[in-house]
Amino acid sequence: MVKTSRTFLVALALACTGLGASGCAMFSQDPSASKVTPQVLAAPDNSEEAAIPSPNALAPVKPFGDSDDSSARAFLQKDRRVHVLDPSDRMPADIERLLPREVSAQVEGYLRFFTGPGHDHFTTWLARSTRYLPLMRRILRENEVPPDLVYLAMVESGFNTSARSSAHAVGPWQFIAGTGRRYDLKISSYVDERRDPEKATQAAARYLKDLHEMFNSWDLALASYNAGEGKIDRGVRRFATANFWEIRKTQFLAKETRNYVPQYLAALMIARNPSKYGFDDVAYQAPLQYETVSVAGLVPLRSIAGLCGSTSEELKLLNPALTRGVTPPGDSYEVRVPIGAAQRVQANHTQLASMRAEDTQPRYRVHRVRHGQTLSSVARRYGVTPKVLARANGMRTTAPLRAGVRLRIPRAGGIETVAQTPGATRPRGKARGAGSVGRGARVVYVVKQGDTLHAISAKFHTTVEDLMRNNNLRHSRIKAGRR
Repeated sequence: MVKTSRTFLVALALACTGLGASGCAMFSQDPSASKVTPQVLAAPDNSEEAAIPSPNALAPVKPFGDSDDSSARAFLQKDRRVHVLDPSDRMPADIERLLPREVSAQVEGYLRFFTGPGHDHFTTWLARSTRYLPLMRRILRENEVPPDLVYLAMVESGFNTSARSSAHAVGPWQFIAGTGRRYDLKISSYVDERRDPEKATQAAARYLKDLHEMFNSWDLALASYNAGEGKIDRGVRRFATANFWEIRKTQFLAKETRNYVPQYLAALMIARNPSKYGFDDVAYQAPLQYETVSVAGLVPLRSIAGLCGSTSEELKLLNPALTRGVTPPGDSYEVRVPIGAAQRVQANHTQLASMRAEDTQPRYRVHRVRHGQTLSSVARRYGVTPKVLARANGMRTTAPLRAGVRLRIPRAGGIETVAQTPGATRPRGKARGAGSVGRGARVVYVVKQGDTLHAISAKFHTTVEDLMRNNNLRHSRIKAGRR
């Protein structure tokens, strides 16, 4: 997990470099294809990921996290016996001999938990895992990361693309925003690629590989994935050792990080041989299969679903990064659709353009007040008047501000800006753009196909409300050719 305050959940062990990999593959995008790109994930074909029954989607289940960690700890604290498993259920010797004796005991403890109180949760994780395993394994392998690290996503999120932690880590690999952006994941009010199983796995593979190159050790790399590379680097320097197990013996690492490897190993052992641990009735989901098609910005998924004979729910499942159920503003966006549907969508691209929604960007942003700031200084920073800012926050213009208070900052669109206020002075250092519309100026513009009021207002540096008022519009829908 790519954060420091995540509860429960796990990391890789030394043994991962020697573990087997699936033979599944996904066809990558063909550079010669311009619009439609089939991307099909084949079903697992080896013994480790055996034949998958018919799809049987399960309701999302919150992975062990904030509320479940206490029950896991209580169970393990209650049963501290070491050799309680049947000899046939022991860890594989190649794994056990790599671990200190006390860690082996903890792995057995987590095996008892996953097969006992956590059985139902783990069953759901196993069922959902086969939807993403072929894709994720391929990406890890291509990035020279041990493919069995895929089960890190199992214990991080239960392979739930909608998972969100109390530390604001998101998606199957639980990236916080800062680390996600560092590894090229787009995060906006329309798109959160931390939820995208393909792009998030690409980012996770790169991050894990970078951590391994930094520490030259998989156990330290994955402890860093849990605690942050800065924390582990300080531990290596403080204790003058690059041995994770030596650092683990101290109180320097949080309990969560110390237990990260044992938890992961327990989950890995079960996932590689579910029936051995009593998981015989798992309704495994079919591997993810889809095609991609280029769609204009601000087109609702429900409109695309209508053209390809699918449902908005299915498209949301295929496109979990589209957090608002609409393609982001811009020229185009690659949307995943069911196999065989891309051609139908492409054939109706002109119809899709007429289905574009208005840009529903949230009307407010949030500003945290810093020491010494006043209402006037904050208003000046965002180009609004103190009066508007005070009204948006239900306060007087003369009210003092306390550091740490959050203010709602109205966005452009229906607000009185500094430039619009009679007698106001424009912020210095900002020249008026050639496309700006001065106060009282009149410009005639012919609406083009795909235009929206929001796009036009942004182009001419005015507001949607002003455009509607000046053109006697009762609603925001406009037709091509209108002046």
